[in-house]
Amino acid sequence: MKYLTIRQHIYSPRHLMEIHDDRRNPLYETYCEQGMAFNVWHVMKDYCPVLTFRRKIFANAATWHVSGNMQDYLVKRKFWSLTPRYQVLGGPFQGCEVTGNIVDRTLKFYYQGKVMATADDPSLNLPDKYQLTVYRHDEPALLFMSLMLVLVHIEAFILYKRPPPRKTVKKASWI
Repeated sequence: MKYLTIRQHIYSPRHLMEIHDDRRNPLYETYCEQGMAFNVWHVMKDYCPVLTFRRKIFANAATWHVSGNMQDYLVKRKFWSLTPRYQVLGGPFQGCEVTGNIVDRTLKFYYQGKVMATADDPSLNLPDKYQLTVYRHDEPALLFMSLMLVLVHIEAFILYKRPPPRKTVKKASWI
């Protein structure tokens, strides 16, 4: 069993995210190039781009086009689902499904009827960190699960925006 942790730098203008293993070694890094019509996200390993993905603009459901060293494929979110449900169309992980629970913020990765990984948010009040428990250890599977976790994290960050910090009122010194 292996653990991966994804953490987003909150105040980063390029939406920088880092993915670490259980020994806190950086595996992947993602960043966003902001364009006029859409954003392009890059997954990098040792400062070399491995995958790029972008969201399709005119799709009725959230659809992401992924291209990189594996193959080109689509990741599509179910349209009428209240909980996060993603399905992979094409590529080496054809038919993989990611299901989630919005209440306790957990995710399960299913591939060919088997659980490939589970992800949960160790800190229920902070939307910038997930921990992934991996049951399949080959490099393409780790890259794919990291990509799916980044996709879910991007959309979850929209759903779970942090409330603004409370302003503390200083009491007057004479009271």
